[in-house]
Amino acid sequence: MCIDSRPGCWDLLLAGALWGTVLGSMFAGSPSDRYGRLACLQAVAVLYVVPALGCALAWDWYSFVFFRFIGGLAIGGSSVIGPMDIAEIAPAAKRGRLAGFFQFNIVTGILLAYFSTI
Repeated sequence: MCIDSRPGCWDLLLAGALWGTVLGSMFAGSPSDRYGRLACLQAVAVLYVVPALGCALAWDWYSFVFFRFIGGLAIGGSSVIGPMDIAEIAPAAKRGRLAGFFQFNIVTGILLAYFSTI
């Protein structure tokens, strides 16, 4: 496991999820265009379950970082595919409101997670 005295140890732990988020958001658009939004959202749902179980049952520090990276891919993918799916299936009169509410829920969740650690 990671020891506080190892340089960059905690940085790599945090960076695993952030790099996954960046890569997931960069590369989620083309599969959703090719295979459809619903199929990709279902794949992203699996990507949420796998790292949750993997982080809970991680056998060493490297596996924990790996599963955090996979979780980041899910977060990045859903942040791109979710609003596209909402815009695709929502009625024109409610499209902007629903996409805005999606972003509002994301920001509220991040804010609640921040306050829960205080």
